[in-house]
Formats: sequence, structure tokens, C-alpha cells
Amino acid sequence: MTKKLYTYCYSGWDAAGLAVQAHVHAEHLRAAHQQLLTQGIIIKKMRKSWCSLTPHFSAQDLHLLLQQLAQLVQASLPLLVCLHTLAQQFKPKLRRIFDQLKAAIEQGQSLSQALSRFPTLFPHYFIQVIKVGEETGQLARVLQQLAEYQAKKMAQQQQLKTALLYPMGVFLMSVLITLGLLLFIVPQFQLLFAQSTSPLPKLTTVIFSVADFLRHPSLMAYAVIFSLGIVGVILIKNNTACRWRIRAGLAYLPGLGPLLQASNQARYLYSLGMAVRAGLPLLQALTLAEQVMADLFFGQKIKWLGSYVQSGMSLQQALRETRQFSDLVIQLVAIGEQTSQLSPMLLSSAVILEERVTRLVQQFTQLLQPLCICVLGILLGSIIIGLYSPLFKLGALY
Repeated sequence: MTKKLYTYCYSGWDAAGLAVQAHVHAEHLRAAHQQLLTQGIIIKKMRKSWCSLTPHFSAQDLHLLLQQLAQLVQASLPLLVCLHTLAQQFKPKLRRIFDQLKAAIEQGQSLSQALSRFPTLFPHYFIQVIKVGEETGQLARVLQQLAEYQAKKMAQQQQLKTALLYPMGVFLMSVLITLGLLLFIVPQFQLLFAQSTSPLPKLTTVIFSVADFLRHPSLMAYAVIFSLGIVGVILIKNNTACRWRIRAGLAYLPGLGPLLQASNQARYLYSLGMAVRAGLPLLQALTLAEQVMADLFFGQKIKWLGSYVQSGMSLQQALRETRQFSDLVIQLVAIGEQTSQLSPMLLSSAVILEERVTRLVQQFTQLLQPLCICVLGILLGSIIIGLYSPLFKLGALY
């Protein structure tokens, strides 16, 4: 797990004896000192910046960086000129990152070594693939591949957000309507039934209790609910076993389970195909592709792939052993191994799975829409039945 980098402001003298005042990003103060000493800078004063967290590249920023850097490198421009040109297109906070990248390259470091100074900004997978591109003389091609990968990732995320927009809107509307009934309509019925001597139905009593709680909130109750929510978030975020169980449960949900499975397969196969096309050995490509996977459940299922291949299995046999890939994918990989076209077949498999993800997203959305309407109907129907059932009971008596 990558550690957070902090910003340290410093002043001092560089190797030429000139006064310098700038920022440096490091995990802690000692690491910042060591980083500046290796650059030949004599430190006069250093302090942690109040805005100490490293600036963050958004997904769009990272895509823009990779795409334009690939074009500039393809034009045979020097790397320092490329970084200087790119820096002008980003916010001042992000330009500090480019300044440090240029300083590292001026000291003789490669682009991958310079990027590795910022593990929270640039994924390890990207850095390793760029390193291979530098060693094989295919840096521009590798950067273009990474830009395409980032674009596909962004497109999938945007597609899912768009698909969830309508169901989430219906759900939010149902919550707002329910709150409006409980806060403004239910109190009128409470006044109507206040003089009634006959016992109220259980559903009506529960609705009145919820309305009273919302209108006259108990600070203790809210404190308990808030505390439980905080504890739950901390447990889910920091407990790997808890997150794994939740993800395992999602795998069995209709619509969502197949969607997650196809999405993970597509991302893994595209990453693996891109690494193989960049010139990485298969075992190293498998390791890097596994690092791309953020899904703990899927990652645990495929973590033995490298061991299977290292023991002498072909890749298609290893994929079959995990039981996480379809027969079509395994057949395409087998053809790729037999014809020495493994990378194109892996990328073709990823494209096929991405098309399936698109269809599954549409099906999942179609499943969510009636589900949200059903939830809205149940909430409103329960309130209406709870409010009017005492009236029907009184009407039956008279």
C-alpha cells in the first residue's frame, strides 16, 4: 500500500551555491532531508506546509498527461521540453510536481525513476510499463497504450455513473417524499387520533413513533447512530476480511454479480495484454496486471496465476484453473499462445468483455428501475395504510 506524501517548504543553497527556496514532497521529514541532500542542496530551514498533502491528479488530468506526453515524445522532443510544455496546462499546485520531475531528469534519472518519487500520484503499474518502454525504445507507444487504458477506464466509470443516475434519482425522491409525509402529514393524523380511546394498529403506532423521532430528535440517539456509522465505515475500510465478505456477497446478487465479474475480467485481460505488448516477460506481466486489480475478491482468485505458469502450465491452463474466466476467453488465449499472438488475443478478449459489460450495465439499470419504484411504493403504501386503517376501523364500528 502506497504511503501519503507531504509537502515541505525549504530554503537553502543548491550545488552551485545559489540561494533556493521551493517545495519537496516526501513521506516524512527525514525522507525530505535525504531527498534534498542527494540533489546537493544544503538546507537552511524546512517546515511542513499547512496544505501538506500532495496535489492530486484527477483521472482526466492523468489521461491528458499520458496522451500529450506520448504525442510530444513521438515528435522526438527532449523529455525536459515535453515536461515544461505539459506543466503550462495544469494548475500551479500541480506544476510543482513537474518541477521536481524535471529536476530528477536533469540529475540523470529516467522518467520512470522520476515518476516513482510520487507513488500516490502515478500507479506502480504505469511506472513499470514506462520503464519497459524506456528500455525497449518504445516509450511513445507505451505512453499511448497507457493513455488508451486510462480512457477506457474513465469511459466505463462514466457509463456506470450515467446508468445509475435515474435509479438513484428515483430512490432519492422516494426518501424525500417519505420524509415530507412523516414531517408534515403524519402529525395531522396524530392530532386526529389523539382523542381516540381505542388502541391504534401496530403499523400506525410505528409510523407515529418515527414521525415523533424526526420532529423531536434525541441528541443521544443521533450520537449513537452517528457513532455506529463511523465505526462501520472504519471497519469496512480497514478490515480486509470484512471488505472481502461484502464483495463476496455482491457476487451472488442478480445483475450486479455478473457485471462485476465481467468488468474485472476485462480490466485484468486488457492490463495483461498491454504489458505483454510492451515487451514484459509473461510472469512479470502477470504480476503487474494483478497489481492493477483493486477488487479483493477477484484478486484473491487470480493470485496463483503466476505460480501456475511458473510451474510449467500454459496461460490458458492457468486461467482455466482459476475458474474466473469464460470458455471463450480461454479459447482465444489458447489460440494466441499457439500462433504467438498472445497480446492481440488478450486485448481482443478484453474488448469482447467490455461489450458484455455495456450490455450488463443496461440490464442492471433496467433491473434497478422497477426495484426503486417498488421501494417507493412500499414506503408510501405502508404510510397510507398505517394512517387510514384506524379510520376504516372506526367506520366499521359506526
